[in-house]
Amino acid sequence: MDKPGHNDSDAITRRQALLRLGGTAAGVALLATTPGVLNGPTAHETSIRRLPRGTLILMGGNVEPGHKMFDHAEALGITPEQLKGYTLTPEQVQLLAQQCDFSGIFADMQKHCPIKGKTVVCVTSASANAESNANLNKILFRLFGAADVVCISSRAQAELPGVVAKIKDPRTSLVYFDGGKQEVLAKNFMGTRACEAMRQRYIVDPSFAVAGSSAGAAVMSGNGAMIEGWNTDDTYAVMGSGLGLLDHVIVDTHLHRSASLPRLPRLQKAVESRKDCVGLGLDEGTGVVIKDGDATVIGRQKVWKIAPEDCKRSFAEITMSGFSKGESIPLGNHACIRVQREPEMGRN
Repeated sequence: MDKPGHNDSDAITRRQALLRLGGTAAGVALLATTPGVLNGPTAHETSIRRLPRGTLILMGGNVEPGHKMFDHAEALGITPEQLKGYTLTPEQVQLLAQQCDFSGIFADMQKHCPIKGKTVVCVTSASANAESNANLNKILFRLFGAADVVCISSRAQAELPGVVAKIKDPRTSLVYFDGGKQEVLAKNFMGTRACEAMRQRYIVDPSFAVAGSSAGAAVMSGNGAMIEGWNTDDTYAVMGSGLGLLDHVIVDTHLHRSASLPRLPRLQKAVESRKDCVGLGLDEGTGVVIKDGDATVIGRQKVWKIAPEDCKRSFAEITMSGFSKGESIPLGNHACIRVQREPEMGRN
């Protein structure tokens, strides 16, 4: 693992302590004088590893709202076609919002990322149904009270100046990544102007969040640390490169979807191939909120942390050691990302 130097570790520790004290005036002054934390690399450094100031929310898939929305809509006389085409009247939107019980992981997510009255940007380009998913996400986040919802369903849209401006706008509180295939999502979004703007805000803005479910969570891993799947005989994990919001954390989702081939062994194989990383395995309807080097569990099931020394442990042993809702998983330096320079928030 590319370990941070002594000064980096000191800076991370001081920053974590400050943020947990609530940001006193003296603490803000301390942060401002800590090299590489707020002011960027010192003159002799070409890059540093930094704890981002934004929030990262990862979910293991099968989130509740999409399943409940159609049932409640049908009871109100709203057809699937009306939902998919978003041809609802304001009264229908209000009625549907009242009927839907978003009491699961999305409710937990909103405790860490206010949506009401804000702009949400949704990236749906992980799926062949990108346009349809974009319409559903517009409905979903408007039901949560978002003032505006902007969707990115192709790489071309991720390069549009208007979309990039929305991500940079302080009124945008969240960029949300939908499910599908993470390798497709990486191909369609990584390296775009929208991706760069999102990364810049995530590094410096504590009011900003990035969230993803299923493929949208797995894609947050870094260079060579994103799981794409099993090889043909299920003996090792095929690895690719994700968006790099977690350079040294490998994320896998739907951990117990299949009893015959659960994904925990796949995550073990992935960590075994990248001993500079730790793994986070997210069960369905479950996730983590990553902030200041810690991952807090949200949702109804469990999350597993796999370190290199866990790669030889049995499935049964690891299953017993999962983390439940409200528990904190320390990620430490693994939550840092490499930064070449202080991001320029005004850049077009």
